[in-house]
Amino acid sequence: MQKASLPELQRGVALEEICLSILACGFATSSCVNFLSQAPQPPTNDSIQGALRVLRDIGAVETNSKSSESLTPLGRHLAKLPVNVRLGKMLLFGALFQCIDPILTICASLCSQSPFANFWNDEAVAKAKQKVFSDPDSDMMTYCNVWNAYSKACSTSSSAGRAFCQKNYLNHASLREIGSSRKQFIDLLSAIGFLNKGCDGRTDEKKLALSSYNRQSKKLELVHAMLKMTIAVPH
Repeated sequence: MQKASLPELQRGVALEEICLSILACGFATSSCVNFLSQAPQPPTNDSIQGALRVLRDIGAVETNSKSSESLTPLGRHLAKLPVNVRLGKMLLFGALFQCIDPILTICASLCSQSPFANFWNDEAVAKAKQKVFSDPDSDMMTYCNVWNAYSKACSTSSSAGRAFCQKNYLNHASLREIGSSRKQFIDLLSAIGFLNKGCDGRTDEKKLALSSYNRQSKKLELVHAMLKMTIAVPH
C-alpha cells in the first residue's frame, strides 16, 4: 500500500513564501506562528521560526514590540513574486541598481541544472573547453560568461546554439532552461512594474539589455555586492 504523502505545509514547500502571502493578505492578526498553528496538520514551530528568520534577515519582515510580524516595503514587493525570496530580492535589486541582465542569468542559473555537462570519456578536453568561461572570482559570473557566449551563438540560428554547446561540452537543455527562466523573471518583474513593458504588453529581452535597467551591468563590483547582500544572508 502506497504511503500517504505529507501535507503541503509539512513538505519541503518554502514556508518563507507562505508567510509572505499570509502577511500580505492580512490573515495573521497576531503572528504567522499562531495563524499556521490552526492548520489541520501545521508545520513545526521551528520551521516557521526558521522561515521568519530568513525573512527578517533579508529585510522582508519586521517584528514589533508585541512579537507580531509585518511586511516591510521590500516584503510587500516580494510577496508579489512567486519565487524563492532570496532570488526575488536579487531580481528586484537588479532592476533598481540597473544591472538586470547578469542578475537575470544568475537567478536563472541558480534554479536550473548546471550548463557544464559531464563527459566521462573525454573529461580532460571537456574541462579545458569549459575553463574558457571561468571567472576567477565568482562561479556566478562564470554562468554569465557561458550564457552571453551561448546567446551570441543563438543570435545566428538555433542550430548554431546547439553546435556551440557541442563544441564547448555544454548542456544545451540546461541553457535552454536558463533562457526560459530569464524570460519568466522578466515577465514577473514587468507585471509588478519593476520593468517597462512594450506596446505589446511584453518586455523585449534584447532591448532590455541595452536599456537603463542594464546601465551598470559592467560594474562587476556592484554585481558582486548584490550577490553578497542577497545570497550571503547572516545567521
